[in-house]
Amino acid sequence: MDQAVVFSPDGQMMATASKGGSVDRRKPARQLVAEPQLQVDPASLNWEGLWDDLADVDIRKAFAAMRLLTAVPDQTVPFLQERVQPVPPVDHARVSRWVDTLAGDSLVGQDKASTELAKLGDLIIPALRLAINERPPGPSRQRLEKHLERLTNAPLPPETLRSLRAVQVLIRIKTPESCRVLRGLADGALNALLTSAAEAGVNQLAQQKVVAQ
Repeated sequence: MDQAVVFSPDGQMMATASKGGSVDRRKPARQLVAEPQLQVDPASLNWEGLWDDLADVDIRKAFAAMRLLTAVPDQTVPFLQERVQPVPPVDHARVSRWVDTLAGDSLVGQDKASTELAKLGDLIIPALRLAINERPPGPSRQRLEKHLERLTNAPLPPETLRSLRAVQVLIRIKTPESCRVLRGLADGALNALLTSAAEAGVNQLAQQKVVAQ
């Protein structure tokens, strides 16, 4: 499981560190910068539009949405609680079978395994690393290493960006209610970026004496 999620000072890079010492770097949304609190009428907001903007590759649109959502905490916390769900657990036996197929000799099997594993994103990183360490140098290991490299270097999908930005909003809201939602997200699948980010948020709020209700 990732033990820490750290954002760079400019917020453009995120690093997740595991107990084993490995570090993955990604480019998610920046952290919401400290700005004067907005005065916003919740009834005037286009909530569906804000939800869409959280996943937008245009960082300016995403920042604007994050700032507006932070300005209306009483409405935003239940809104995000309904929309952002904990990452469900994976079938580790199934993942292991796909990893073995990817390392096998069947080209058809390799293509299918690559497609299936790609759907699980970061959740398969530990299984890939374990399989790589267990195999001697050769074509099978190289295929696994290339898949891991593609996975760790690929841009974050819009849905993942949206979830991570939602976590940042909940952290910025900094209330017992937002901490409770973060705790729920932190109970998701191990190794998921959302789980790690939520757990880091809970720890951050705990240091600030914000306790979930």
